[in-house]
Amino acid sequence: MKFVLLLTALLSHVFLLVWATASVQFKFVSFYNSDHNDYDGGCCDDFIGGCDNFCDNYFFVCIDGDDTGPLGTSCDMAAITTEKLHEDNDNFNFPSTIPNAIANPYTIRVDSWSGSMQVFVRVWDLDTQNADDEIDRDRRTIYEAAARNLSSATWQQYSLGSRSQIDFSFEVRVYCDSYYFGSDCSVYCIPRDDQYGHYRCDTNTGAKICYSGWEGTTCNIDVDDCASTPCKNGGTCHDHVAYFTCACPPGFVYADEFCEYDDCAGQPCQNGATCNDLIGQFKCVCPLGYFGDLCEVDIDYCINQTCANNGTCVDRVDGFHCLCETGYEGFLCDVETDECSSSPCLHNGTCHDLIGKYQCACQEGYEGTHCDLETDECLSSPCRNNATCEDELAGYHCHCVDGYEGDTCEMDIDECASFPCYVNETCVNEINGFWCLRLNLCDYDPCMNNATCVDDYPGFICECAAGYGGKTCDQDIDECGSSPCLHQGTCTDHLDGYTCLCPPGYGGEKCHSETNECNSSPCLNGTCWDLINGYVCNCTAGYAGVLCQNEIDECASSPCEHGTCVDELNAYRCECDVFYEGTQCDTVIDKPCALKDPPCQNGTCENTNSANDYNYKCTCDDGFYGTNCDIDSKLYGAVVFMIGKLEDKSAYETKLANLLQKLYALHSRVRRDTGETVSVEIILTEDYVKSTDSSPLTKVTFLAWTESGYLQKDTIEAWIDGASTDLPAQYGLDIYKGSAEPFTGNPSELPPLVACSNLVK
Repeated sequence: MKFVLLLTALLSHVFLLVWATASVQFKFVSFYNSDHNDYDGGCCDDFIGGCDNFCDNYFFVCIDGDDTGPLGTSCDMAAITTEKLHEDNDNFNFPSTIPNAIANPYTIRVDSWSGSMQVFVRVWDLDTQNADDEIDRDRRTIYEAAARNLSSATWQQYSLGSRSQIDFSFEVRVYCDSYYFGSDCSVYCIPRDDQYGHYRCDTNTGAKICYSGWEGTTCNIDVDDCASTPCKNGGTCHDHVAYFTCACPPGFVYADEFCEYDDCAGQPCQNGATCNDLIGQFKCVCPLGYFGDLCEVDIDYCINQTCANNGTCVDRVDGFHCLCETGYEGFLCDVETDECSSSPCLHNGTCHDLIGKYQCACQEGYEGTHCDLETDECLSSPCRNNATCEDELAGYHCHCVDGYEGDTCEMDIDECASFPCYVNETCVNEINGFWCLRLNLCDYDPCMNNATCVDDYPGFICECAAGYGGKTCDQDIDECGSSPCLHQGTCTDHLDGYTCLCPPGYGGEKCHSETNECNSSPCLNGTCWDLINGYVCNCTAGYAGVLCQNEIDECASSPCEHGTCVDELNAYRCECDVFYEGTQCDTVIDKPCALKDPPCQNGTCENTNSANDYNYKCTCDDGFYGTNCDIDSKLYGAVVFMIGKLEDKSAYETKLANLLQKLYALHSRVRRDTGETVSVEIILTEDYVKSTDSSPLTKVTFLAWTESGYLQKDTIEAWIDGASTDLPAQYGLDIYKGSAEPFTGNPSELPPLVACSNLVK
């Protein structure tokens, strides 16, 4: 019986059944709908007079390894439905937690990765008054190879949208879970070094690589290191695991562990080289400057070495030396000498380095080789019109003669600028003076709009064209002054004419004709009856409103108890919420665990026949928590070590929540007005002890969350690790930081509590 049990345990290690597993992460990135239209080209909220509001978008994403089917009916990998993201917003980025408590990115665990999947997305506008409008639908096949692990996986970005005005942007990355390898995560390998095998796993392929001294399918066969008869001169070989030893015959002095003689005894190496004895031979390690089997050749380092910039190479025993030309320096003469390093240019001049010399670019006002001479700007005679030049530092000043002005006295002073002549005279400027010339004002074309000007000194008279009046014919005569429009029509004046804007019910040049209002076909879904100065619409069945523009909403009475009502013409239908069915969505599904997409994401679903919990209960897999087993402890299960035994779980949750509330505020100052509250739930406690003195510790695994969603494990532990040493104690917490190990004995054997306040990661 003992033999059978031992054989069963051995086979469980050798013939382990393996299923390839991988993780697919889907990240919502951004969405925009630039024209705010729905899938059929209409507006999200269409009222009389145009589109008043943008869309209130929510999303459905269907992911399948093969084909999502029409309208996303096959979603074998995932079916994600969000709540409304924003009110009246068609251009936004998605948050880290999407309404409906959806983690972003969303992680999908798969039994195998085929290298591709199909993504189907539908977008709706949430409408509380009418049926939700479909904004868009589109699908795309994604091709990606799985990365080795999460740390090596990279995001690939994609877009969906059935028209150019819409873009739904998302990212995807695929990676193998721990101990799985290959582009499809089909190779399973866990390193081991025990009675069942001695191997490590290739980091890329997952292939088993035997440790030294082992061979076989599972590397469990000890290699016979003596098979090659390594011992010489009659030595006896003794095999060990991954190595061997030689027992040499007595009476001789041997050079090494292989019972070989010393081949370096005759000192064959020359020029001070070191001799290393090998099996049946020796090797010389040459000093600098020599090479050859015996280090007998002196190396000429200048043979294969050229000094840059015409430098001369000089050979030495341990290398070479370059003699550089003027203007260069460095080991290979490859560095140009900076002649500007001594700052030779004065008065803030700029030094330009040249080969073996330099050149100075002087600031304004200085000149010379080193910018040491002040420039006389008057030497170029810059002043004009007999002005006198006075030299200044980096400039000059011109003293002008009468009648001129300007920096260089280049401008003639305009004596007419003070308007010394009469209105009907023209001022003529001269050097240092002026004179007046009588004007004919008609020469300046004062009359407008093609009028004729007649000279009438000291003024003029304008003879206006038809339709204009005023002194210069600049006024359009108002032809509406005689009120030509009948029946209270509005008159609009034009040049030498007018037009009438008629009130409803009238038309014609002067609004003298009665109008048939039905000619414009105003009734959208009905028959128009013309009235005097009006009309009435007789609506067809299913429509209402002044223009028969509104479809009657049969969903207004809210007939669907647990679902979404979809309005149809003269009818409605109910799209039920999860776990409900029936014509009016009023019946809880009897066996939700039998659904195509059961509610338990990472666990076992059990039907309970209790409507209070939707007729099901989830038993989670290891590492997952929550009502639907959708919380991954690897991502959200933070760990602290407390000193001693945990006696009051509820009190410790409260203290830990208070500490995290403080740290959340410290690390979220840009969002200090959010008012979010941190909550804590302890999901696992384990007995540990300090590695130094075996003092009792408790390993506490917990979840923390705010109204925005769960906080990640790495974030929480980084906050606590980076907090000041006295901060946990302020909230009554004794948190330990140091080396710890699991306690394997009887809990009553734990040593007494030792006070401390540090953190263990």
